Amino acid sequence: MEKPFVKLLATVAVGTGAIVICLFGYHFNNQRQHHQRINYAESAITNQKDTVTSLSKEVDKLYSTKEKIFLNPEITEETVSNLSHKLSSIKLSADDYDIKESELPKEAAAIQEEKKAVLTQSEDAESKLKIQTAVNKLFTKNVSNWQQAVDDVIIKEKVTSADVARVRENMSFFKDSPWKTVVMQYLGFADTQIAQVTQLDQLFDTMLKDGQVTATATYDQYLTALSLIEQIRNEKISVAYATKAQTVAQQMGYSNTSY
Repeated sequence: MEKPFVKLLATVAVGTGAIVICLFGYHFNNQRQHHQRINYAESAITNQKDTVTSLSKEVDKLYSTKEKIFLNPEITEETVSNLSHKLSSIKLSADDYDIKESELPKEAAAIQEEKKAVLTQSEDAESKLKIQTAVNKLFTKNVSNWQQAVDDVIIKEKVTSADVARVRENMSFFKDSPWKTVVMQYLGFADTQIAQVTQLDQLFDTMLKDGQVTATATYDQYLTALSLIEQIRNEKISVAYATKAQTVAQQMGYSNTSY
């Protein structure tokens, strides 16, 4: 009876020893891999410093001034998007390397702050460019000057007050700055031209119905319409209202009036 019992004890001892060895090996292997991750993080993050510095210079080029207020007129959405993607792909946090925060290299915090600042500038440029693109879509040609508002813009035929309002609403997310002032001025130019069109619509709604002059149409209304038509910059819009004015003139007997 003693021999089987001894054999059992021996088997248990061998099994326990094997388990201990496996656990020790597993722990040792985990420790080795963890140290490898720490070493890799130290090397990778140190190398990322040069990358962040390089991308910082690229982001500087998105702006036309050192103050980073106005955008470089040559930049595109693709350029800005690519830079943001490159910055976002830079790994600097402890989670990126599956290590503890305290195990990051000392310079990691400073590099993280630099990346954050550069990313903020890149996102600012991207947001401003989206606004400028939206403003350009209001007009027949792109805005010629984003540093100083120039009242030479012409609204598109189908632009409405709602289109301008949507852009203006998005401007509420931006802090006051010379750039914001210029954008708001361009939106004001669009509002003025849309108001002229709206006033003409109201006048002709009063003077014409189904192509016929109404009983309430007056000569003063007609003259007001002519004055507004002269202010319309969009040629297609102007021609459309000039045609309506001619209809009124012919039916009202204002045949000597020129357009």
